[in-house]
Amino acid sequence: MFSSLKLPLPSLLIVVLILAQVCYCRKNPQLYERQSIQSSHLKSELNLDEEPLQICSDYPLTGYYRNGLCTSGKDDVGTHVICAVMTSEFLTFTKSKGNDLISPYGSFPGLKPGDRWCLCALRWRQAFENGKAPQVIMKATEKEALRYVSLDSLRSKSFNSQEGN
Repeated sequence: MFSSLKLPLPSLLIVVLILAQVCYCRKNPQLYERQSIQSSHLKSELNLDEEPLQICSDYPLTGYYRNGLCTSGKDDVGTHVICAVMTSEFLTFTKSKGNDLISPYGSFPGLKPGDRWCLCALRWRQAFENGKAPQVIMKATEKEALRYVSLDSLRSKSFNSQEGN
């Protein structure tokens, strides 16, 4: 069958491996199903209450993966897992530390007080220690935040709203 192809042996081996993979995926369709970008990168998808993570913000679209969720993955060195309601005080504080979230840049619209945004856990902790931390949307904050910030600290800045938070 393959003698008429006249492929070098390494190329023939590659073809055989590809065919084997296709057959394996057909026998195991769950391996072939497409994963969302979000679920393929996440460390967890749970909030502080061990429930499914809620959307932090669709506009401005937030999250390290710009999917509205405060999720984190191995490539997110900042660990953007705390959903917070921006305040002038916090925005000024973080700008003074070199992270200007106020000014528009490219597709980033810039933030204003009242916007919800996924913050780096360590930046939120730094702001908390300096009395500048914004309020937290607990149901939209990933449980990964607990590696960097105590639950008591987060609860002390919990945003109370009619939205079930």
